[in-house]
Amino acid sequence: MKVLLLYASFGGGHFKAAESLKEYFEEYHPDYELMFLDAMKYTSPEINNIILKSYVQLAKNMPKAWGKIYNLSDQYSSLTDFTTLLNKIVAGKFKQLVLDFKPDIIICTHPFAVDMLYTLKKKNTLNAKIGLVLTDYAPHAMWLTQPNTVDAFFVAHEGMIDLMEIENIDTKKVYATGIPVLKAFHTEYDRVELLKEFGLEDKFTLLFIPGGEYGMSKNSKVFKDILRIPDIQIIAVTGKNEKLKKKFEKLAGVSSKNIKVLGYTNDIPKLLHISNLIISKTGGLTTTESIVSHTPLVVLSPLPGQEEHNSNYVINNGLGYRLFENCNKLVTLKSIIYNKKRLEQINEMCSLLAKPNASKDICEKMIELSKNVD
Repeated sequence: MKVLLLYASFGGGHFKAAESLKEYFEEYHPDYELMFLDAMKYTSPEINNIILKSYVQLAKNMPKAWGKIYNLSDQYSSLTDFTTLLNKIVAGKFKQLVLDFKPDIIICTHPFAVDMLYTLKKKNTLNAKIGLVLTDYAPHAMWLTQPNTVDAFFVAHEGMIDLMEIENIDTKKVYATGIPVLKAFHTEYDRVELLKEFGLEDKFTLLFIPGGEYGMSKNSKVFKDILRIPDIQIIAVTGKNEKLKKKFEKLAGVSSKNIKVLGYTNDIPKLLHISNLIISKTGGLTTTESIVSHTPLVVLSPLPGQEEHNSNYVINNGLGYRLFENCNKLVTLKSIIYNKKRLEQINEMCSLLAKPNASKDICEKMIELSKNVD
């Protein structure tokens, strides 16, 4: 059995979802031949860089403009048609790779790859079953440009099945598996041992992961508010933003609290499991990782577009709170942290709605479909 896993590097979530599927295949089907590929980067590195840089700059410096583009492309087919046309133009190299590899299963965690597969499927030169994993909590027209090319849509929750039906997608092909996350996020840990590992005490632990799109001055202001909350310890993760890391370290240096400031780290699964609360952006994967880890999420300034939809899912389903721009963040955070009963209820909702078996369910469904070739 040959499996082709395709993602795009526009936001880390698409890669992380594909990586979760790769992890499952490698552990439970080691005899399968896997190919793991950034489809757009492989096809046209130049166009990939242009799109990636444009997305980052818009998200970071002009979030409202990004939101308008996101909403317009969901409402007017001309914008999604342009993307589809662009993918078809640059897809020659990619199509040849697919024909040479001859996969039995193709799973995409970004819609661009599906557009590239359209012609091969239409000409019956591709016999693989194609699955598309939507990595946010609401569908967007970009994911639905080639519904006949896709054999299975995998979505975050049952409500998305109804939303897909509104978009005229055959719901027999839609499966509410959840968004796949790495096994480490639903692994049982010894909290006491983890606290020792990170030099922390057995007390209320707040995890702050602001994300790169939020301005540094705003990040620092929120961090200062967090530092004023009594009787907690703090873990702040700044990713690859060294300037922000130094700023946080300087602020932490004058505090008497137990504070750990980390840069880029692979220990997010462990950090989530020892934390009583996370403050973060609502990317699709971050949202899912929080839910699967049963860690209440406080939403920090979501980007207009997909992060707004993800935020709405969190709030509407009792999985967390949102720090609105005009709220007193210190007062709001204190009211959340000191409301133990409410945090327990959120934990219970996370337990109820989490889908920790998403990777398994997606991979096994695709294997089943591939064995039932028409």
